Amino acid sequence: KETTDFYSKLYTSEGADDGKVEQVSTKIRTSLSGEQKLKLNKFISEDEIIKTIRAMKNNKSPGDDGLTKEFYQTFFEDIKEELCEMFNNIIFKKEMPESLRNAIITLLYKKNDHRLLKNWRPVSLLNTDYKILSKILATRLRELIDTILPKNQKCGEPKRQMNEI
Repeated sequence: KETTDFYSKLYTSEGADDGKVEQVSTKIRTSLSGEQKLKLNKFISEDEIIKTIRAMKNNKSPGDDGLTKEFYQTFFEDIKEELCEMFNNIIFKKEMPESLRNAIITLLYKKNDHRLLKNWRPVSLLNTDYKILSKILATRLRELIDTILPKNQKCGEPKRQMNEI
């Protein structure tokens, strides 16, 4: 209970300044061209999946299913059709299996007195198939980010430099 209370309070939003939200949101392009929509919504291919798996780092903690990036890479030829079908069903039916919606939340010690909760950080361990799908979608979106966000919006976009403002 103590842990739940501490992190619930820590991660509760104080509320946003509506004026600033409106100011930023008016600069964000809210619609995509037909071609851009097609790029984002096209079927996920087996090639796209294996490229994503290969780009992922080794020796990362898996989620509750215990399947690692190395498992997916080793057995890709055996599971590629099912994996591809599952990912495309998620996108086009807009339904995600429960296994992809689950996470193991654990606390990692950061520094100072280990007896104080403020010195621990929660980490969500997600299943690798979820990580693969989210990385594919993020890669697709990254290709269009410059056409969606104004140049002065930099958060999370590594290519953008401060001198571009």
